[in-house]
Amino acid sequence: MTLTIPSRVFRAAMKQRKANHPFKRVSAYKVQESWDILHHNLATVGSIAEYLSAPRGSYGRSGILVGCTEEDKGYRLKRVPEIVAHELGYNLIPALMALGVEGVPEADIIAFLQSIKPQVDRILADCDAIQMATRRSIKSEYAALKAGYSPLAVACADALDVAEQAVAFCKEHGVL
Repeated sequence: MTLTIPSRVFRAAMKQRKANHPFKRVSAYKVQESWDILHHNLATVGSIAEYLSAPRGSYGRSGILVGCTEEDKGYRLKRVPEIVAHELGYNLIPALMALGVEGVPEADIIAFLQSIKPQVDRILADCDAIQMATRRSIKSEYAALKAGYSPLAVACADALDVAEQAVAFCKEHGVL
């Protein structure tokens, strides 16, 4: 597996969005789509935690998994920091930045982006740390998931929280 640093993925995704696929007419739907994707990632991590906590050989254990199979759960977990960083950088933040095309006042957009920036920076730093910690072995993440406290689950929940704030912001401005 090639090592990707989530904060670099975030910056590259923002650059790619602006250069190749800028928002010209509507962008609020991407905020909702980001929420959906981040929610799915949190559900995937949660289902892997449930799977790991279920007794081996229990009926329906493999049916617990969402978004992956028994064989690829480790690979899927290792990809989550990159997926979160890409989603924040390619869809959520650029979509928020482009809400002016839908009539949201620029000052409100700037204020909102500044209010979530510390959270986004912390999520990216957490994703970078998780990526480094799991790059060779996913066993520590498995143990954390099984124990009920996973840095990966926290990063996913934090990213989902940012997306929820963004959805609320869009609804407050009548664009969602």
